[in-house]
Parts: sequence; C-alpha cells; structure tokens
Amino acid sequence: MDGNKIIMKDDTTPVGEEGKLVVSKLVTFQGKNQAVNRTFYVALFSDADCTQKVSNVKELKCEGAWSAYTVFEHLKDGTYYVAETDEDGNKLESSEACKIEGNGTKCQITPTQKTAYAVIENQLLIPEDDFLNTLHNLTVTKNVTLDGEQISEKYSGTFYVSLFTDPYYTNRTGDVKELQIQNGKSTSVSFTDLADGTYYVAETDKDGNPVENTDFGFDVSYDGDITVSFTEQNTDSTLAITNDMTERNPEYHKYLKNKDDGDDTDGNGGKEKKKTSTSKNNSSNKTTKKGKNSKTGDNSHILFYAALAAAALAAGSAEVYRRRRRATGRNKHDR
Repeated sequence: MDGNKIIMKDDTTPVGEEGKLVVSKLVTFQGKNQAVNRTFYVALFSDADCTQKVSNVKELKCEGAWSAYTVFEHLKDGTYYVAETDEDGNKLESSEACKIEGNGTKCQITPTQKTAYAVIENQLLIPEDDFLNTLHNLTVTKNVTLDGEQISEKYSGTFYVSLFTDPYYTNRTGDVKELQIQNGKSTSVSFTDLADGTYYVAETDKDGNPVENTDFGFDVSYDGDITVSFTEQNTDSTLAITNDMTERNPEYHKYLKNKDDGDDTDGNGGKEKKKTSTSKNNSSNKTTKKGKNSKTGDNSHILFYAALAAAALAAGSAEVYRRRRRATGRNKHDR
C-alpha cells in the first residue's frame, strides 16, 4: 500500500487470486507482418492515462519474429489498462517511425471472467536494418476417420484451420482456411507468404474460433508440431490434422453402419452384389467395433451353408442311432 495506491505485482499476489491477462505483440509494415529483432516492454496500469503502474514490466521479445506474447498472472479482480512502455515502465506514444495501436487497452478481471486478452500492434512506418524478409509456407492436411479407421467414401464435410500468435489462441493472424473432405478422402490447404516467427495452429469454426473436442463431435489429433517456428533456415513446414468421429457426432451411427455393412450391399435389402464389386471387402480389412454386425465378405454365405451342413449331419447321426436301438430291441424279443 502506497498512500491510496495499491501496488500489485503479478508474481506476488496472494494465493487464490486467479486473474490472468494475456498480451500479444504484433509488428507490421505496410499492412503485412514484419519479422524483426527487437525487445518491447509492456505493463499494467490502474488508470486510463497509464500513469499508475500496478504490475511488473514484462518483456516481449521478437527474435527474428513479428509476434510475441506474455502473461500477467495472479491478478485481483478489477480493471486494468495495458500499455507499451520503456524498460522502466513509462508509457510510450506513437511516433513518426511507429504507430502503436491498442496502447492503453482496457481489460477487466471479474469473478466470472478470470482471463482477459489484449493486443498491441506496432505499425512500423520506416524500413530499418533489422527487417527480415524471408517468406514461408505452411501446408495443413486434413483426414477424417471413424473409430481410428478411414471413414466411409460416402462422407463429405467442411472443416477450418487458423493460425494464431499465441498458444492461448486469442489472436488470430490471417484468413481462416477451409478444408473440404469429399468422398472420405484427405485434403490439404496452404498458408503462404508467412513472415519469420512462431505460429500456433488450431482447428477452428468458420469464424476462426477454436473448437473443443467436447463440442465438436470429433477428437482432433495432430501429426506434427502445432507450434511452427519459421526462420531463415526453416523455410517451409507441413502438418497433418486427423478428425476422428466420435459418438458425440450426430452422424456417427450413420457412418458406423456404412462401415459395418462394408461394400457388399447396394441398398436393396442387403442383397449380394455382383462378384466384381465384392473384392473391396475381404478378410484383410480391419474389423469394426466389437458387438456390432459380423464381418461381411465373399465367404459369409459359405459359413452359413457350412453351419447348415453341420446341423444336418448331427440330425442324420441321431436318426441312425435311433434306428439301431430299435433293431437291437427287436432282436432281444426274438430270442
């Protein structure tokens, strides 16, 4: 306590204060992301003029990158103003060389909203020696499965993927990319002309909001690192995203039935197709879930007739035995 001022530090707040504020730094030049080698500073203030500092000064390092982030933690409920500062915590203003957007952003921590977000963008107006101009491409491949196996060729769907500047997925960069699955086949999309820096990849809805497995109807897995860092040496990257359809999805049982039925039916009451079409489903195919329909294929009718033959053999043996017993009984009476 300093007079009427409450001095709060993000690393010394009493236990139980759950407030968190994520600050992202962006650097652009002429409307495009611009990688640089610079250290920026940010602090929290209690007033809109950003004169009453209530946090430590935190660094935002862009090391061959155009974005960075930091997190203020253990904050009390209240209103905070986020500002770019010098190393000593004095608020910086826009200049002829740099326009600062989002400087002094108002954020609130409440009992029901414990995490807040702010973005400060430095719009550089003059080219400088630390500008890095290597551009990169990121290719994302989408695949859809059901219970870990490739989904039916009858499946079509649309998915979306986005890039963010922080692992909390609060600040999206660039457009949302659409991935259309047709006939159950995988598809790809590319993010091009990306500046040096680190990007965080996430499955999103069409508006760029990250999806969660519990709401989405798919379990999402990634084959590759969802944190992609581009440098002068690391120029391009690839990532595969697999969506496994779960029972949360309203179409799950529809495509599970397609999988159980295989390719041996043509919709005519389960009648057998011509031999030319049954080669797709044979004993080498993966099995479906336990407790579901039995495996179908060219040998299913053979097993059926084999069972009938076994039953007939058993009935025949019983009849022979019965006749022999009758004959034995008659022989005893004849003696």
